[in-house]
Amino acid sequence: MIVSEADTYSGRVIIDSADINNPANFGQIHIYSKMSDFRLQNFISTALTVGALARVEVYNADFRSSDANTSALLRAVDGATIHIGGLIQFSGTAEVAIYAATEGSIIVAWKNTTIQFNDFIAKADVVRGLLGYYMYFGGTTFTGKATGRRYYAGTYGVISTGLGAEGIPGTISGIAETAMGGDTMNDKNYYWLIADGRIWGFKEARWLDRTEMPDEDMMVELRHNDQVAGLDYLRETIRFYGGDLGELATDKERAIEIKSELDALDAEYLTPRILANLAVGDEYALARKAEHEAKAAPLRHQLAGLEVAHEEKD
Repeated sequence: MIVSEADTYSGRVIIDSADINNPANFGQIHIYSKMSDFRLQNFISTALTVGALARVEVYNADFRSSDANTSALLRAVDGATIHIGGLIQFSGTAEVAIYAATEGSIIVAWKNTTIQFNDFIAKADVVRGLLGYYMYFGGTTFTGKATGRRYYAGTYGVISTGLGAEGIPGTISGIAETAMGGDTMNDKNYYWLIADGRIWGFKEARWLDRTEMPDEDMMVELRHNDQVAGLDYLRETIRFYGGDLGELATDKERAIEIKSELDALDAEYLTPRILANLAVGDEYALARKAEHEAKAAPLRHQLAGLEVAHEEKD
């Protein structure tokens, strides 16, 4: 199956083999079209490649490599985004099972998603990201057996599982090029579109107008349970990545964060030794106390304002 720029579609397109117990084999699938509402479900494939800024949903897919020289079984490149869910299976031998590069994204968008490896053999990596990519597997269950290196997290990208370094199956430890970007969210910006049409900038920690984005193609629909997600899920996603909630934070959340910052300042500056030396007027201890106060005073002022606002609401 090949979908190219020459193909035009209107509205939502769903290609379904119809029988989940006896799915059709779609063979190799190549999608190079700027479509945004295209779904493949309940199927078998030897490999799927999505490029050219396409947005494709994949649900209940069984990828079976028929050629050990296949470069990747599930691949997003050139700004494409693949949302996956249900049961996603990999078997046979290939260079890589899951691959994203050149601003490609592979994102789990449904609850209770399982990625299963049926004695899959990776000649290179089970999961590989290169040259700017985003792979999010939060809440995913990885199961089965895979042989090969667990992952390669190349430059300027993210592989996020929430399961630690050994969360992805494999027999060889993964590699993260963290010095150049690796698997940390803050090395790259993300722009999430939610159901009400607003766009949230992860690094900016605020709502953005489309004119503020360096490239609108960098915008990704934040999806949850087979639909564009709302505000609550956006908040959960920001928390998951350890991002700044900005104006989305409640007064209680901001107060907790400020108290945590104050505690950290106390631990850093007001050590038992400093406190003991303050009692005898030690100059160094007094200087540390002054530094502590300079940083803590604005935070206490913010905290007091939040507490007053909370009392007025009550």
